[in-house]
Amino acid sequence: MAMTMKIPSRELWSYFGYGLGQCFSFGLVGSFINYFYTDVLGISALAASTIFLLARAWDAVHDPLFASIMDTINSRFGKFRHFLLIAPLLITGVTLLAFYKIEADMTTKILYAGVTYILWGTLYAISDIPFWSMSSVMTNDSGQRTRAVTAAMLGVNAGIACANIFFPKLAAFFAQYSNDKGYSMAALVMMLV
Repeated sequence: MAMTMKIPSRELWSYFGYGLGQCFSFGLVGSFINYFYTDVLGISALAASTIFLLARAWDAVHDPLFASIMDTINSRFGKFRHFLLIAPLLITGVTLLAFYKIEADMTTKILYAGVTYILWGTLYAISDIPFWSMSSVMTNDSGQRTRAVTAAMLGVNAGIACANIFFPKLAAFFAQYSNDKGYSMAALVMMLV
């Protein structure tokens, strides 16, 4: 049960940090996965677009499903904590797999891209839904909830900005050492950070 209280600065910084870290992955996938699929992995734009369409259709199914499941959980750790502890680790792994250039026939590449992208989106939802829902259980005070959401949004925007600023530089640096334009190593560095 939520209570009326001032959210400590430490928790606001934690909320900011989670958004920052989560959106390193979101920024990478949102900004660079289409280019990776078409220009590095070598699949067609039509195949990539079909993957994105199927992923959005699956999102329409799993988002409300996961939200309703999470809403019914009442454990001693709370509704969201276990998701927030485990999902980032899984997202990190799947983000790295999504930016891995496999050497295979075109059908296998398309299937690999589709499975990793849809799995990434599913795991991201398992992290993102509780992340945005958490402010409602932190306090009943609407002003404090606004502070929490503002901290989260600042982290999200900083994470996306960092991905868009640093990933191209890292990929360019590692490109000379790889056959995937430096994407795998750049993704690894971003995910470790």
